[in-house]
Amino acid sequence: MAEKTKVRLKLNVPIETLVPGRHTFIVPFDEGCAELIGEIVIYWGAFEVRMDALMSHVFDITGKRPNPNWRKQPFGERKKLFRKLMREYTSRMFPSLTKKFDEIMDVADDLQIKRNIVSHGYYQTAASPSDAAGVSKPVIIATGEKQKQFITINVETLGQLWHDISHLVGELIACVNEMGGVVDGNDIVLCDDDFIGLSETAEPKEFSFRRLVANSKKE
Repeated sequence: MAEKTKVRLKLNVPIETLVPGRHTFIVPFDEGCAELIGEIVIYWGAFEVRMDALMSHVFDITGKRPNPNWRKQPFGERKKLFRKLMREYTSRMFPSLTKKFDEIMDVADDLQIKRNIVSHGYYQTAASPSDAAGVSKPVIIATGEKQKQFITINVETLGQLWHDISHLVGELIACVNEMGGVVDGNDIVLCDDDFIGLSETAEPKEFSFRRLVANSKKE
């Protein structure tokens, strides 16, 4: 008979949601993990929506006629379309940004895999090595069905992924801003350089950002 493992769980299950005779599935996330997963989903969606909006605008101004159903294609296909379209467009109009858009999509390749594992992966609860009292802590692991890769779900890993995606969206919008345009919606993009080195007790600063995209009124 396999040895039993004692795992200490800290659960926050509202009593009023429990139903006699029913069973409740639990993923014992550390505090803050569920919120970060939500942010990862939202921020990745923000990237895809803005990528598509930029493509749509370039199609309009160049007169190109893509597949009418291009928006419904999987991200991988739209990503290839974006690369080709932006290389052709920027090589003529904004050659200094051609490499930058390529770099953005290179980063997106890796982040999409991680995002998909976090959003759609198979979540399992394992146990950490036992402490002196023979008690383990839960370890949450998400495995990708297609990629067969896994991510250990904790605040540090999720926080880094969220910020990597945040930078990805920020760089995309900054490029659009550099071209003199905006993407649909009121987007706030801050330049990290303006905040690096500031102490937590620093006096509030006022900025006049030319790198801040906050006006999307259509002409």
